[in-house]
Amino acid sequence: MGCMVCSDAWAELLADTDRKDTSFPYVNLYQICNKFVKPWTRNLGNSIALLLNAEKPLKAEVMISHAWGEDIVQTVVAVLGRASTSGISLETPVWFCTFAQYQPGDMEGDCGPGVAAQLAMDPFKKVIEDNPRYGMLVIHTSVAELYGRLWCVYEVNASQDHDVLTSAAPSMLYFMECYNKQEEGQSPEDICAVSSQEATCWSPEDEKMIKQKIEEGIGYEALNDKIFNFRNAALTRMARAAQNLVEWSEPICEKYGLEPKHCIKALVNTVRCAGGFLALHCLATVSDGHEDDEYMQKLMEMARENFIEGMKVNDPAGNPIESLPEAFDPRKRASDEFLDALMTDDDLLRQCLLDMSEFQHPIGWLELGAGGNYIAAISSELEKFDKEESLEKVREIFAQFDDDGNGEISEEELAKIFMALGMSEDDIQVMFAAADANRDGVISIDEFMTWLDRN
Repeated sequence: MGCMVCSDAWAELLADTDRKDTSFPYVNLYQICNKFVKPWTRNLGNSIALLLNAEKPLKAEVMISHAWGEDIVQTVVAVLGRASTSGISLETPVWFCTFAQYQPGDMEGDCGPGVAAQLAMDPFKKVIEDNPRYGMLVIHTSVAELYGRLWCVYEVNASQDHDVLTSAAPSMLYFMECYNKQEEGQSPEDICAVSSQEATCWSPEDEKMIKQKIEEGIGYEALNDKIFNFRNAALTRMARAAQNLVEWSEPICEKYGLEPKHCIKALVNTVRCAGGFLALHCLATVSDGHEDDEYMQKLMEMARENFIEGMKVNDPAGNPIESLPEAFDPRKRASDEFLDALMTDDDLLRQCLLDMSEFQHPIGWLELGAGGNYIAAISSELEKFDKEESLEKVREIFAQFDDDGNGEISEEELAKIFMALGMSEDDIQVMFAAADANRDGVISIDEFMTWLDRN
């Protein structure tokens, strides 16, 4: 999102339609890499990640698998949505190949190392074997077929073979498009089927290497089944979330003679704006103490031009919608008056960009866009009680999860309740990883309370 600060360059990339789906303007990772990453790191021999963390390199706690040709804003929103609903901190170190590996090494005259030299060190394998805390997030967006990229097929298979948590992080636009396909009569087989033997790589050497590993190992048929099962599990949860949104939109659409897809399209844009604002918050906090007034003014200008107005929700007559979908935590909603104040009050906007503890509105939308935050729903119930009663209520809720009464919650015990609510096993594993702060394989009462408080 920091690349959007360079507004003229960003506009140029939006207008460029080469090798892109042209149904709407977007910027993909190929463009980000060529326009920003390579020029910024040329002849430095280090990736952006290492340059930012040169004094104390960070250990990756989550790996991103993505298609490269996808809409980068959808990717950001999908990752932030996953973080919001599972309790993954915004400070979590991420391994994202575009920024974690040195990209300009094959350019003429560059100091290197090139792509081949880096791949020989097998960075993907090293990250996977280190078993990152939150595993691998597989990004699904509405553009660029993820499993048409051979690396993505290989990554999902390899991570699961190493017992690394592998979970889908779909953008809201992607899961609404999947829902529409189902409504049109397409089956899960139609939507989730994969033909890994037809997937390709930009590098012929990479393609040869990966296909050889597949052919000598799992084989294409078994791999296709594995990817289908992974993708279909995510589709089931997405369909349930989409159905809730459609049901919420029906009375509004009936009142104004609209189709539900028009209301949903507005919600998708709202979630996108919320993700953009949270991304600006990340930029502001990373640079806090080093930024100058011009930089902060630019962030505030971007927030006002692109995101704040889009986080309002009005009906077609321009009136604020009182009742939002149940996936939106009502505690996090800010009034339109507050959003109007952000458009004019520099001090208030700066404060919100640097510290969103009192402005949770964007988080609420990201949770909705990721299918809802079950933990937030539990913690909201606790606000009905005073402090002493609330602590007792936490113990009661904890006891419901603690099936064997040993004072700790195992992943299996957590799954019993959340799978009944429609969550996939992968979703629950990510949530468990976020709650299990000391990584001892169980959640204590103190960890449980902290987890609820974060949501």
